[in-house]
Amino acid sequence: MLQATKLVTASPCESLLEFLTGTRREHKGRASITFGGRANPCTELTVRTPAGTYRASGQLIYSLKAKLLSRSGRLTFTPARSEFEATTSGPSRYWVLPLSNFLSGFQDSPGDDLRQHPLRLYRAPVPSATSRGSFSQEQWTATENARVIAFNFAGAPAFIERLPDYLRRKESLIKGRTRATVTAVMVGKVDDAHVDYEAITEWPPYRFLDFLGMATGTPVGTPWIELRDESGRLVSRRHTSWAVPVFGKGHAAIREEHHNGIGTLLEAASHFRGKEAERVDVAVRGLVKGGLFSMTIEDKMDHLFRALDGLCEMYKTKEIDAAAALGVERHATIRRVLQQASAEISDLAKTARAAGNDDLVSVLRRIANTVSNATNVQTGFGKAVLKLLERFSLPDGEILARHRAAYPRADKRDWPAQLAWYRGLTMHKNYFDIRGGFELDDAVVVMFHLQDVLTRIILKAIGYDGSYQPTVVKMAVRDLKPNWVTASTPAGALGYGKSA
Repeated sequence: MLQATKLVTASPCESLLEFLTGTRREHKGRASITFGGRANPCTELTVRTPAGTYRASGQLIYSLKAKLLSRSGRLTFTPARSEFEATTSGPSRYWVLPLSNFLSGFQDSPGDDLRQHPLRLYRAPVPSATSRGSFSQEQWTATENARVIAFNFAGAPAFIERLPDYLRRKESLIKGRTRATVTAVMVGKVDDAHVDYEAITEWPPYRFLDFLGMATGTPVGTPWIELRDESGRLVSRRHTSWAVPVFGKGHAAIREEHHNGIGTLLEAASHFRGKEAERVDVAVRGLVKGGLFSMTIEDKMDHLFRALDGLCEMYKTKEIDAAAALGVERHATIRRVLQQASAEISDLAKTARAAGNDDLVSVLRRIANTVSNATNVQTGFGKAVLKLLERFSLPDGEILARHRAAYPRADKRDWPAQLAWYRGLTMHKNYFDIRGGFELDDAVVVMFHLQDVLTRIILKAIGYDGSYQPTVVKMAVRDLKPNWVTASTPAGALGYGKSA
């Protein structure tokens, strides 16, 4: 039963319509006069029950179902975020994230510390083998249900466990009957330093969602986050309406049945924090979107180029040390010339202002500013990517330089120039003119290679040392790690032929 709620408005309201619109009507005989505005926004919603208190604040969208002048009706609220605080429970001990659209294998047999965890969904003992040692269907099902993806978080065991009807939900997603649904739960120990609601997107468990999407090839979200006490009772639940993406299949970087690496990936991600982690997280989201099978090649390239652009920006591989390149004396001379030119252009702007020509003033000032900063130059995109590869000791640039020397392209572009050309087409022309002779196969080779380059950079940045599935390797592999490409790796292993 809900506790009665009293609604307070700035002026008396005779109907729900007046309450919602913030208007008031006075009847003068047959005439009706309306006072007030056209909106009465709701800024906070509180519902108290014996089990706890529900609160929503911020932008509260609501709709009304009622007769026009009725004093009663049904209000439906759609809050962007809300929180439920339980009445009776102990201190927070565990966090729980329901995982939307998470599809993966579950290979780990839980140890004693997880088998009887208070938040395990499946605790039934696995039946023993029959007298003849055969493996019954009952035993096989029980063994599969008991499996989890285990990892360590905050110095304690954590796990991902599939829901009892996981197979039905998986089928519903794959066949398109459901756009998004919870398929599993992720549970770990509360890290007291990161439970603040306002900083929830920086909380390591929440950041895990992007890496789970990278591992499975499917954007993974969560409709809410729970905190529970020592015995598993609910302490609070925090809802986020914007954190559940639509299901879509893409390249799975970690196939759990082959690599058993998702737990290792989450452990690495949990230790990777700070400003660098924030930018890498953005690159992970770009990688996931760029790997979706439903995307056009232009959209895929767009996400991959933006992710690489962000990493080049963060690791400062675009910057050129002009003083070092020109020499100290030459750099100083050029700076003096530019400053003098900028000052003369500024004088022209002053003359234009005196004449009242404001449009010319604006143009001249922009030119003066550009001239004064002309020594702040940046390298091209392709060369910035080369420097990014060198920073992470990835020899792809060296491999493709040899390949281009042996098999020059018809357009004479080397690999950095090829990357810059594709980036220009993607970002500025916005489409690939296939009917006009655009070589789609060549673009596909570059796209798959960039996906793999970006994957290896991210895995090396966070310190992941497990195996993964490269996009340039079409067969399922078990033992390739982020450093599998060496200086002696042929360009063909990266997807490049004689004409690519």
